[in-house]
Amino acid sequence: MNLKRSAGIGAKTSKTQSQNSNESTPIIVTNKSLYPIDTIKIPDGFKLIVDPNEQQPLFSEKLTPGIPLAKHVLRTGDYSIDGFVERYTIERKKISDLYTLVVDKNHTIDKIDEMANHCFACLLIEASEDDIMHGSRYTRIKPACVYGFLMSLQTRFGIHVYISNNRDACRKYILTTATKFFRYNKFDKKSSLEKSKGMKRRRNKVKESLATGRIKKPRPRIITV
Repeated sequence: MNLKRSAGIGAKTSKTQSQNSNESTPIIVTNKSLYPIDTIKIPDGFKLIVDPNEQQPLFSEKLTPGIPLAKHVLRTGDYSIDGFVERYTIERKKISDLYTLVVDKNHTIDKIDEMANHCFACLLIEASEDDIMHGSRYTRIKPACVYGFLMSLQTRFGIHVYISNNRDACRKYILTTATKFFRYNKFDKKSSLEKSKGMKRRRNKVKESLATGRIKKPRPRIITV
């Protein structure tokens, strides 16, 4: 009798402990994104421009309702800001497009030159760093060359590089940088546009001078310690 009673008591206590453990650690399933964009404040007069040639765009009326959008063909990049097309640009590439960008040097040089003329330029790669470092079986380019290319964009040309295979993270990065850039520069739109045009004119003059031989390229200085 005592054994049965003790066994019954032990069974009851184990049941109560399991119930308490289930109650203390509830399982919550949620579909909320880790990178929400509804918390970003949209300034008055802000409008994000999306190139209509963009395939599988990150922004649309169905995907991102409530965000002011406009579709215009952009000369540079896939995303920009209304009123700041010549100052803000983001070029979006997938992993296959990235390797094509590294291979086609002539087209890439022109694209980099156009992006570098903007005050804020970013190459957004919709992939992971592991995807880049694993390489592609469709090309002989080594991943180290692609990685060095991305580092050169940042250190030599001042072009930002953002890498993520999460579309929500890419979407939040674009909207955050665009709204902040618009907020910081909306009162200085005319003067900043003139500055960017002046930079382009100076760069074109230097290119023409180098092509005609008026200005000689400076020889690299050898520094010995």
